[in-house]
Amino acid sequence: MKRFLSLILTLTLAWLPLHAADLSPSQVDDLLRPYFQLQEALAKDELNGAHRAAKSLLQAAEDLEGQSADTIREQSEDIVDTDKIARARQAFEPLSNEMIRLVKGTGTNSENEVYLMFCPMAMGGMGANWLQNNDTLVNPYYGAEMLHCGVKKGNIARR
Repeated sequence: MKRFLSLILTLTLAWLPLHAADLSPSQVDDLLRPYFQLQEALAKDELNGAHRAAKSLLQAAEDLEGQSADTIREQSEDIVDTDKIARARQAFEPLSNEMIRLVKGTGTNSENEVYLMFCPMAMGGMGANWLQNNDTLVNPYYGAEMLHCGVKKGNIARR
């Protein structure tokens, strides 16, 4: 099962850069700041904090164009509009996939590290990825229930 999940993750990450050329590295940096705030709020089980961060992410994506920006806005709006942390976490997964595509494909101008994390239990056992700005894994998909469930896949910042 671990080999299967690893293969799926590898194949998924292999095609991610192909989709991410519609934004610049500085625009990716502008999106990462509120994204990291959102990830931290979900890991702390703070729905109000997740709402604030998603609103900031919406503002950062407001004037951007392209499929990546559309996906980020759509998922951020879902998080802002929900009154359930479980729904916010569901919307965080496609949002994270888009941010991973952007970081891997477009890169970033920041000197900061961007870590790819993976929880094999998230999304009903299908597993889910997310990004963090430090290497101390805190799981946004489970929060306090399983705060440290997952693995660090590595630093994916591309400059």
